[in-house]
Amino acid sequence: MVSLRGGTGLVARDITDINHPSTIGTVDVSSQPKFVNASEVSYVDQNGNLLRFAFGGSSRTIVAACASLFDWSWPHAA
Repeated sequence: MVSLRGGTGLVARDITDINHPSTIGTVDVSSQPKFVNASEVSYVDQNGNLLRFAFGGSSRTIVAACASLFDWSWPHAA
């Protein structure tokens, strides 16, 4: 995921062929997104819910709803 010069948000780029990168989709989320797989991203929304969405679609799925301040854990790289 990158911010392109002149762009306003994050995009996911396919760099399989580094000489011909292509944009897979935009990533319009309120927090730092994480790749789930090659075509899906997860993120935490403003209410603390863990959501997941595919680049090609507009629907978002709640993976885990937050009922308390520390309802679930999401490991981060050190």
